[in-house]
Amino acid sequence: MFPITTARRCLTYSVGALLAFSLVAIFLAPSASADSTYTYSGNVFDSFKGAFACPPECKITGSFTVDQPLPPNLVLATIVPTSFSFTDGEFTLTPGNTFQFVNCPHWEFSTNATGAITTWNVCIIGRASLGLPFLSTTNISPDFQEDTTNFVFRNSASVFGNPGTWSATIPEPSCLLLLLAGLVSIAGAKASDCKQEGAKDTLLQSLVNKLTRSTCQP
Repeated sequence: MFPITTARRCLTYSVGALLAFSLVAIFLAPSASADSTYTYSGNVFDSFKGAFACPPECKITGSFTVDQPLPPNLVLATIVPTSFSFTDGEFTLTPGNTFQFVNCPHWEFSTNATGAITTWNVCIIGRASLGLPFLSTTNISPDFQEDTTNFVFRNSASVFGNPGTWSATIPEPSCLLLLLAGLVSIAGAKASDCKQEGAKDTLLQSLVNKLTRSTCQP
């Protein structure tokens, strides 16, 4: 049996390690499966109709978020973003001011072997309270590359044959896993130290008891 001081020390190590592990698991581990955000930066419009001009309608930019990174080798697959925000420089469309209208919205993407976006078809329409603004960015083939914004199909601005680019912000769960593994290793090392120290203390206590008995006995 461990001496009281050693037992208390081991208990302190164990409780501390368990507490640290629990805090990391509760507050950090969920981000290992955190949302992935894809950001689009279009090129400047070079064709205008009606009252549209640059500024304010200059180009389409925006982003959407999904709960997992896009898988590799998609072929114009439909996705459902958890959130999005796209603008032409004047109107900003989000889930709060858009709706399903005719064949929009479109959220179709192809990816390469690394999961990077290669072709896409995004179409979003704002609600009537905004005047039905329409934003779309398409890069399906060399003959179908277009960023367009229009307003009730009268005023419009476009750029053809010059698609923008996508970038991705994807969390790295490996960092968190390494942190968790490190905490487990520390806890294991402390437990091993406690056992070794406890064994030494137990042996020492046994020797002291034997010496006491042999010395004190008449």
